[in-house]
Amino acid sequence: MKTRPRNLAQAVFWDRSHRGMTLREYGRMIGTSAPTLSRLENGHLPSLDVGLRLAHRLRLSVSDLIAETLDKMNAEGGESMAKKKAKARAKKRRKTVAPQPAAPPQPATPQQPSV
Repeated sequence: MKTRPRNLAQAVFWDRSHRGMTLREYGRMIGTSAPTLSRLENGHLPSLDVGLRLAHRLRLSVSDLIAETLDKMNAEGGESMAKKKAKARAKKRRKTVAPQPAAPPQPATPQQPSV
């Protein structure tokens, strides 16, 4: 009995492995890179163009692909990838900015007594 893949990551892995193809070979067939396919197989969401090509290749409906994407975004708190990347960049900038050394204290000038 065959088990049907439950999500895009499983479907990509299942199709690729049943064809006996490497990530690079499958990527050429789909029109994307091996690292992109690796990220997809590990649960990352595809870009729209890659998602549409995969949906066509895997005979998935676009509505199923969109529903899975929305479900995943809701499970992750609804943040878009762009927002997550912007937060990560801001956090990295905060860590890499070296604190400026404090200016040495100025010696107190002695007050001359008034005459």
